[in-house]
Amino acid sequence: AFQCIRSLRASDRLSYLDFMKYRTLGKTGLRVSIVGLGTMVHAGHFGPMKDSESLEAIETALELGVNFIDTSDAYGAGYGETLLGNAFKGKRDKIVIATKGGNVMVGPNRGKRIFEPDYISRVMDESLRRLQTDYIDLYQLHNPTVEVIERGAVWEVLERAKKAGKIRHYGVSINSMEEGPAA
Repeated sequence: AFQCIRSLRASDRLSYLDFMKYRTLGKTGLRVSIVGLGTMVHAGHFGPMKDSESLEAIETALELGVNFIDTSDAYGAGYGETLLGNAFKGKRDKIVIATKGGNVMVGPNRGKRIFEPDYISRVMDESLRRLQTDYIDLYQLHNPTVEVIERGAVWEVLERAKKAGKIRHYGVSINSMEEGPAA
């Protein structure tokens, strides 16, 4: 589908922007496209993918008016964020980045979820570096337990990061319906 769209003349492709709809994301005030681009696939979670294919898909999505990009430090152990950082050079003002932290994908804690304040603070800084940006629009805890949501000390870290300008908003990416009311 991307190849077909990219083969259109630039003037014809621009007309697709007329069809993209945008909404305000919750109470954030962020204006996001109703179609977002998830990037787990670009980090190889569903099999090998060439960077050139990923970058072309990302560019096509932007051309079609997609401005809401979802990623995680867990996707390809940060590779998805690195790829996006390269793709968004000079375009940061045109996109809304949502990323997540807390799922450990490398090292001795691989497969665990860690939401300790020091850990989240560190992986948030690493995400900022990989994404090559000064701020993240929406930073989410990646599938925390209900206990973390209700009593986690990590909220103070997120609030400090928001006050420091590292993140604009924060929230939770839930894994089950039971976690929804707690979030």
